[in-house]
Amino acid sequence: MISQKFYLAKTLNASQVNWDAFKHNELTDIHVEVIRMTSILEYSSLPSAVSMLNQTGDDIDLRSFIFKWAYDEQKHAFILKEYSDRFLQEPSSLIGSYEEVSVNFSESKMNIAETMALHMCTEITVSRWYRKMAAWHTEPLIKQIYNSMANDEASHAGAFKSFLSKYLNDENKKGVLAIFQLFLSKNNFISLKVSSTTDIEKQSIYSRLPNPNLFDHMIDNIIKFDDSDRKNLQSTILKIATNLCGHEMKTPLELKQYRKSL
Repeated sequence: MISQKFYLAKTLNASQVNWDAFKHNELTDIHVEVIRMTSILEYSSLPSAVSMLNQTGDDIDLRSFIFKWAYDEQKHAFILKEYSDRFLQEPSSLIGSYEEVSVNFSESKMNIAETMALHMCTEITVSRWYRKMAAWHTEPLIKQIYNSMANDEASHAGAFKSFLSKYLNDENKKGVLAIFQLFLSKNNFISLKVSSTTDIEKQSIYSRLPNPNLFDHMIDNIIKFDDSDRKNLQSTILKIATNLCGHEMKTPLELKQYRKSL
């Protein structure tokens, strides 16, 4: 049985956001653009959560966590929207933006273990992005919000890892390692926030954003997710792969070679 701590853990509470902490003079135009983009990306995660419910079968623990995960992601989106509506000159059209970037996840050919691996790597990645975003922002309220969101994403990653350890077996191990290999091979580490589980390489939310170039600019030049950050993320994914498979893999090449041996 999977511990309930992952989906009962304390997370960002919308009713406890201290809106009075906002300081307008600490917010610039580029801060505003990034906040709106993040809100859209968080909101667009709903289809992936809904599609995963179709894979849970009668696993009540897993279904409970997926509902909690979906709730957290939508809560993030609407807290960011509330921030936008309260403090930005042009309130974000969240629903309209979502309709423009949404992709269809219902035809995914991935099995449940592969889907978990993809989400786990994504949540690990996004939690680190949000830490860097919180450090970059100077406005105190949004710094607090991004740090809380980072905690949520890290908790989700822990839950996916725990469930993945339950579902991993000899039949699906090679496919799971293929997901890890995909993350390790990408310059910015693919995030489900910007990728579709139906066609990871070709169909992306990222490509449908109002300003796709802003995402790359944010990662590389704004929050400066650099080589050191990527190496640390890579090391984390390799350690998880090692623990799950019981086979030491210190480099992406070692993971690739082990996968080929299966």
